[in-house]
Amino acid sequence: MRKFTPTDLMRFFISPYETWANRYSSEIDSSIFEKDPEDEFLAMAARKGDEHESKILKEYQDKKLSIRMIPPDGPRDERVEATIQAMRDGSDVIYQGSLENEFFFGKTDFLVKKKGKSKFGNYKYEILDAKLARRAKAEHIIQLACYEELLESFQGVSSDKVYLIFGDGKVEGFDLKSFLSFYQALKDNFFSFHANFDPNNMPDPALYDNWGSYSEYAKNLIQQENNLSNITGIRKGQIKKFKAVGINTCEELLNTDSIKDLKINSKVLDRLKLQAKLQLKSHEDSNICFEVLPHLERGLGLKGLPEKSPEDIYFDLESNTFAVPISLHYLWGFAYERNSHKKFDTLWAHSHEEMKEVFESFIDMLIDKFSKDPKMHVYHYGSFEVSTLKSLAGHFSSRSDELDHLLRNNIFIDLYKLVKQSFCIGSSGYGLKDIEPIYRNERTEEVTGGAESMIQYELWATDKDGKDEKDSKLLKNIWEYNREDCLSLIELVDWMRLEQVKNNYSYENLYEDENSSVVEFITQEITSKYTAKKNQPYLQLLLDLCLYHRREAKPSWWRYFDMLATEDDELELELDCLAHSIFTGKKYKEKRSMIYEYKFNNLQESKIKEGDQVKIKSDTNLNAEVFSMDLDGGRFELKSTSDLPNDASLILFKHVSAKKIEQSIEAITNNYYEKGFIKPCLKTFFDKKRPAFKQGSNQASDLTSWGKNILESSKKVISSMKDSTLCIQGPPGSGKTYVCARVIADLIKKGKKIGIASNSHKAINNVIEELISVMNEQNIDGNIAKVHRTSEEEKLYENQRLIKFDSIESVVLNEKLAVVGGTAWAFANQAIQDELDYLFIDEAGQVSIANLVGMSQSTSNIVLIGDQMQLGQPSQGIHPGDSGLSCLSYFLGDKPTIPSDIGILLSGTHRLHPNICEFISKEVYEDRLTSEGDALKRKLKLAPNQKLVNKESGILYIPALHGGNSQASSEEIELISSIIDELLTHEKFVPNKNSFTKLSKKDILVVAPYNHQVRSLKGKLTNQIEVGTVDKFQGREAEVVIVSMTSSDIYEAPRGIEFLMEKNRLNVAITRAKTLAIIVGSEELHQPEAKTVKDMELQNFYMSLINFAKSS
Repeated sequence: MRKFTPTDLMRFFISPYETWANRYSSEIDSSIFEKDPEDEFLAMAARKGDEHESKILKEYQDKKLSIRMIPPDGPRDERVEATIQAMRDGSDVIYQGSLENEFFFGKTDFLVKKKGKSKFGNYKYEILDAKLARRAKAEHIIQLACYEELLESFQGVSSDKVYLIFGDGKVEGFDLKSFLSFYQALKDNFFSFHANFDPNNMPDPALYDNWGSYSEYAKNLIQQENNLSNITGIRKGQIKKFKAVGINTCEELLNTDSIKDLKINSKVLDRLKLQAKLQLKSHEDSNICFEVLPHLERGLGLKGLPEKSPEDIYFDLESNTFAVPISLHYLWGFAYERNSHKKFDTLWAHSHEEMKEVFESFIDMLIDKFSKDPKMHVYHYGSFEVSTLKSLAGHFSSRSDELDHLLRNNIFIDLYKLVKQSFCIGSSGYGLKDIEPIYRNERTEEVTGGAESMIQYELWATDKDGKDEKDSKLLKNIWEYNREDCLSLIELVDWMRLEQVKNNYSYENLYEDENSSVVEFITQEITSKYTAKKNQPYLQLLLDLCLYHRREAKPSWWRYFDMLATEDDELELELDCLAHSIFTGKKYKEKRSMIYEYKFNNLQESKIKEGDQVKIKSDTNLNAEVFSMDLDGGRFELKSTSDLPNDASLILFKHVSAKKIEQSIEAITNNYYEKGFIKPCLKTFFDKKRPAFKQGSNQASDLTSWGKNILESSKKVISSMKDSTLCIQGPPGSGKTYVCARVIADLIKKGKKIGIASNSHKAINNVIEELISVMNEQNIDGNIAKVHRTSEEEKLYENQRLIKFDSIESVVLNEKLAVVGGTAWAFANQAIQDELDYLFIDEAGQVSIANLVGMSQSTSNIVLIGDQMQLGQPSQGIHPGDSGLSCLSYFLGDKPTIPSDIGILLSGTHRLHPNICEFISKEVYEDRLTSEGDALKRKLKLAPNQKLVNKESGILYIPALHGGNSQASSEEIELISSIIDELLTHEKFVPNKNSFTKLSKKDILVVAPYNHQVRSLKGKLTNQIEVGTVDKFQGREAEVVIVSMTSSDIYEAPRGIEFLMEKNRLNVAITRAKTLAIIVGSEELHQPEAKTVKDMELQNFYMSLINFAKSS
């Protein structure tokens, strides 16, 4: 039987197309598939990789370790036996060890002996693989997993981790449990592929993203067949939709006037047809054709191209995305014009320290140029350059005010966006090099793309034969490539200006009323006050936190400016917008304002809500407030003192001042800097330590053992705290609100003053509502103050114990008013400084460290309550160090559960049936969560002859057949409707009645990732079935929960795989279910397609979920 290698599996993962072509060529006909010519740079990389491996071997030899070198050649059996013997002998290092099992044979770079137990003795071996790259790639993990499988078959035990040693000498370990389901699925596909290989069924190259070593052959084949994938900008999902209605080529698309049953927007369809027409014409004429698109919106396309300034520059970055901890942007190139001559200059950065200096110098240069001429601009191609500047400003906590000033004055001009808005071009892409033939001659430099530039830089990094283009051939190649990019930008702008004149367009400044001529150097004002001192370990973090809210606010402004320069059609995909709204004709007066009613496509995703301030995109002088909002019905009302237009696209314009919180953080920082004092509770938090307790307290290490149960332990631990911080982690259904309210009630009886805080008033109100119930039950005297009332709280305020206050300054705490609820804005206020004995922060996984520090001035003790494995802190800014983390993410790090000697895990869930809890506990909570109480008794009684719902409890997977769906799936909607019909024939067990009763519509929740799918589901289902997103249903529960995955493909899902399959989001979705969780999704979603290590981990969790559902 033929044995495969781990490399074979890795290549199949990268390109199944290449695997098919290789097998066909070796077994059937070697003349059909023509391989790409050998790439000299890849060959050089291979040689450098061998040198890297040899260097590691020499380092082991220099350490005088016992090294067994297995011959690279010779009979396979002999090499395998030599490896086994070396393991028996206990060699410290085995080089080129040969491993095999029934299916695979492979050679590892290094097997390194570690402490442990194996069949060979009190030691075991772990894999160390040498890679020239600076960061792990997904294919590396596949190869390592295969090696580990072989190694485990030899030594009878798995390794704790497998390791990569990179080209810069750094070593990184990987726990393969995080990738096991993914690896097993890929391996199954690999074996299935070979078992079912059919030489007569040649794969369609258009369906693959990677053709391996047959790229040129595949591209030519696609071109010859005039495949739909030739159309620039077409998505795989769209191709599937066209093929489903019999359209397979560009000609067939163009010759079809109308297409029934095609779920593609008519504007999108028209643009695809125009793109196809121009590409066909360009191919026939051997010359790239283009058309100027209609310019219907103010300041977009050629109307967004400014006049020339002598201070203009044309900017391009070269970057190494494999560098860690962040990408290294090693070459900063910029061109400019002087006396009608084109000039080019560069800044090199070969380390992150140098990159910080280069970044600061570059921003300083732009500020200087802008001061000379406020009409200057920086031209770049694509969003990468500007997003990089934003990222570096946050990462280095430097030049953020200056960059903010430049962004608000719109000096950056994204030519890619302007080109896409201005033209339809019959080229194979809209990259700079794709469209260059329109306005300049062909390039001749050696480096031809950004990926090749990065490869060359990686090769340079292994030798470092010079510092810049003057003394290094590799760096000179990169320099020449970057120079051509920058000079090309000048020529592109010149050509676009000619088209601007030819088509009678002129520049329209969208931002004229938004511009500012003054830089606010607040960042510098704060940081310049402090210089590093010895024995002040918290100073840097505190300084970073002083600027947290400013860093959070700036991206909101930047996004606002970006959206002003975005076409309305694209705004339909933005959550901060509502595009193409039409005035209904209905308006009426409200005090001094007018109310205008608008209608819109209710399938748009938007987070705009009642009370939000919005701008009208077509005229930013118009300000309005959302007076009412009906997202489901597709209508809203705007309140304004101005006349509003008939057509309006809304942009959310939300800015909440965090001044009180910032003042509190700065006061705490100043006190620490001047006096070295920091509150003990804050010190405990910063140090991530066990709380301090009063003398005479129980000193048992396990905090959960202080009482006879979790509640009693919590009461004793918290009442014993002495100026400290405690974390209580509450997984789904573990009763954190129940415990929290009863602990607070116990403290009230002890005469303590309590604060209840969270990011949202809803979370605060949940605790207050439960606390009022407990106080009534236990006849505890006193009232509760609540700062700032929201419209959702009307019913809560019917309780006479709750007293509304407009501000914290009005609250006077005493024995009759011992509890106050409010957000960070209340507890950071100096009016409540040192007034509290305890501050309880609920949903602490969503509360920033900055807000915690700001609130800490109010209290002696802090109790953090939440679960970092559920929905996390929403954050927009990029923050240095740990300053952007939530309270729990900082305090617990990467621990899924809190250690029992530091905090309290509420380890019993009264919600989740054991058959749900089993998966969640193992995959999310380190096997520390168990079902208790009524959760043990729940189950469904199934009606006979049902086809879909065949489980009494647990997790059920029901596949839906569909393709091409992104944010809505009619197929899943129809299937869910059938599932609900069937569920309503089943019965549920009611534990407190010890009997069954029919499932009702109120027993069912339907969860979907996107509002488009939510609204489509609502349109199909009865309004008695609750439908919502994960965010809406956190904290909710139901007997049965149906999760609609919606998207057909992980890489066409809106907001990406990191949103659709984020572990925390799926955890929340599944754990809303008490008895049965039903996953409805496309089979394609659990096919192993992720292409990065992070994405593999995300998809692995979802695949594990589906595997569990199928097997349990």
